[in-house]
Amino acid sequence: HMPSPAGMLLISPFIDLRDCSADQETVPSMAANSPKENGGLAHYGCGDMLPRNGYKQVCAVYASSAARATISLISPILATQEELAVLAEAERDRALLGGSKKLPMETLMLWGDQEILLTQDEQMFHKLSSAMPGLVAKHVVRDGFHVSPVLGLATIENVGCCAGNNPGHSEVAR
Repeated sequence: HMPSPAGMLLISPFIDLRDCSADQETVPSMAANSPKENGGLAHYGCGDMLPRNGYKQVCAVYASSAARATISLISPILATQEELAVLAEAERDRALLGGSKKLPMETLMLWGDQEILLTQDEQMFHKLSSAMPGLVAKHVVRDGFHVSPVLGLATIENVGCCAGNNPGHSEVAR
């Protein structure tokens, strides 16, 4: 009997868990933002702290390759406009019924511009925005790595990684 959530907050979300989502040949952010060196976080410099192979392993553990390639509840990037329209329709129903929400509609997406997930997060933002006009917002953290909108400052201060090892270069630190 709890009220439904007021909205969705997606922080550096894994949107595309298909095997092809880690392909450095076809996914620009996988090639551009993979950690530049092997070793601990302090050696990564600019780029993501989430290694591409680690990302692939998480995807593989989550569900079978076939399920990740076909089921939109596993890989939301596969959601059709019809599936996403359900969210917009529920928002209209909520307004007509005086505020009782059945699903979270208003959505805020946060990610960093140095993430290996950047390409898929941008694609999903555009899909959601077209399915739910006016209900989706984003903030992209400049020089931000995976989950930097939440963990960025603590990681930069305690590990000295990312943003070229200079906390002054980090939007989160500023």
